Amino acid sequence: LVKYFTRLDAEKKSMEEALAVYERVLAPVRRLPPEILMEIFTWTRNSQSYHAHRMKGSPWVVSHVCKTWRAAALSCPELW
Repeated sequence: LVKYFTRLDAEKKSMEEALAVYERVLAPVRRLPPEILMEIFTWTRNSQSYHAHRMKGSPWVVSHVCKTWRAAALSCPELW
C-alpha cells in the first residue's frame, strides 16, 4: 500500500509539473498581437516611474524574453 501511494504521489507531482508548463504556454500574454506588445514596450520605455528608470537597457530586457517579444521589440524603432 505504501508503494502504491508513493507511486501515485510521484505521478501527481509529474502531472502538476506538466500542467504548470501548459498553463504558461497558454497564458493570455502569449496571444497579444505584436502591435500591442510594441505599445506596451514603448509605454514602459517612456514611463516616468521609478522602476522604469532603474531598468537599464530595457529594450534589451524585453528583447530577451522570447522570440515573439524579440521580434516585436526589434520592429519597434521607438525603443531604440
